[in-house]
Amino acid sequence: MNCPRCHKPLAAVEVAGLEVDLCRDCEGVWFDGDELAAVMESQKDALKDSPVAKTWEGIERKSDNPGTAVLDCPRCGAKLERYRYQSSAPAIIDGCAKGCGVWLDDGELKKVYEHWAHSILPPTGDEKALFMEAYAKLEGERQRKEKAFVENLTTMDDQPGMKGRAGKVLQKVYESFYKLGLR
Repeated sequence: MNCPRCHKPLAAVEVAGLEVDLCRDCEGVWFDGDELAAVMESQKDALKDSPVAKTWEGIERKSDNPGTAVLDCPRCGAKLERYRYQSSAPAIIDGCAKGCGVWLDDGELKKVYEHWAHSILPPTGDEKALFMEAYAKLEGERQRKEKAFVENLTTMDDQPGMKGRAGKVLQKVYESFYKLGLR
């Protein structure tokens, strides 16, 4: 299966007991079917008669300025719909109308988690631990990719006429921007 954003192959990784598909290039994550909801709704049975049950029903198809659908579902090829993950969440995610799954771009998993962690009903310790494990694993992948990119900048020194300067200069510039959060 290929990434809907950059079309590179997705890597199957196990996160919190689920197999999700990670793009190692653009760092987006594909959750099949109800996998994202499964993580978010682990206490649904206890909440089904509660006034806050709707908060835990997973993804609403409510869109607040979601933008135009530009991505194709990596499973069925249909256009992914852009919508807000629950009405008050800051994350706008892409989902297949046929129910194949949802795509979260780099950074959106954190927004979903932060919304979830600060919702009306706080998560239990086990729920929070599962989600933190998923986030930590995906963040670790992003950091490894970032480090490899910076280290590979020095290969520019092998180019004729560079005399060992270009890669080191680019590496320092990139590290400075990275430390400032301007990546």
